[in-house]
Amino acid sequence: MPDLKRGLSIPRLGQLKQKWRTAMSALIYRAKALRAITDEAAISLYKRMSASGYRTREPQEFDIEPETGKLAGQLVDMHLTGLGYQIEELADAVRIGPEEFAAMHGLLPPEPVRAAATKPKLRLIASRD
Repeated sequence: MPDLKRGLSIPRLGQLKQKWRTAMSALIYRAKALRAITDEAAISLYKRMSASGYRTREPQEFDIEPETGKLAGQLVDMHLTGLGYQIEELADAVRIGPEEFAAMHGLLPPEPVRAAATKPKLRLIASRD
């Protein structure tokens, strides 16, 4: 809230974008929702962003590096190396092709030969939350 109350401008939105890792327009929306700025101030900021072309592409100097998750990669690695699953089996469990699964996880395309081993049955469990 303190960040949003201190006079929002395009440069200030750029700084906050880097701090909070979210789009400038989302910051305006949030400031308006929290009543940190008036409807008129929000409209004015949106118009300034549109006039500068920032509604379709925000300024490059305010770009942030996308976050990369680690858990999915760790889970795939554990199933491939620790539990002995093959890429084809993991791909089948999530209902995609083995080549697509390998590409999604930065793996080499699967080999056509399968190793036979005893391992626990793989199941996909979805949360209802």
